This record gives sequence, structure tokens and C-alpha cells, in this order.
Amino acid sequence: MKALFANFLALLLLAVAAVGVYAADIAVVISSEANVYQEALEGFREVVRHRIVNVQTLKDNPAGWRDEAKKLRSAIEPDIVFVVGASALQVVSVSGKAVRKGDVVD
Repeated sequence: MKALFANFLALLLLAVAAVGVYAADIAVVISSEANVYQEALEGFREVVRHRIVNVQTLKDNPAGWRDEAKKLRSAIEPDIVFVVGASALQVVSVSGKAVRKGDVVD
């Protein structure tokens, strides 16, 4: 699990670096408020130089996840979406319109 997460984080950092020198707007979607996810977010904040414009934690109700993805799309237009957790990845990848300029890294 740690190796998978490390590979994912390396791919994400590569994607952030590929955006270029301008400041990218990043939206973060987290599967839950679990400590391991919060630690991943804190580590990401320590290394990323771009602006995090929104952090959204999914509720325990999977039926409402689609609505949460719609809120993300309508509220902001991020350059990058950083997902933490399988549920967050599923929501963002299914509603691929949440990403305006970049790609979802999975």
C-alpha cells in the first residue's frame, strides 16, 4: 500500500511540475477524514508550490458523491485535481468533467 501511494504521489508531483512555471490552481478531493489521508494532504501541502483552492472531503453517503463532484465543477475550475483515496479517485474519474485543463492522475 505504501509503495502504491508513493508511486501515485510521484506521478502527481510529475504532473504538477509539467503544468509549468505559472501558479496552478489545485482542487483536492479526499475519500474520508482518516488520519492517513490527512497526513498525505499535509505532505502534499509541504511540497507543492501551487495554490490549493479547494479541499473537499467526501461524505459517508456514496449516493451524494455525484452531487459533490458537480459542486466542485461549478465552484472552481482547477488546473489539477489531487485525489487521496480510492473513493475520491472513483468520483473524480467518473465525473471527468471536473478537470478543465489537466488530467486525472491515477
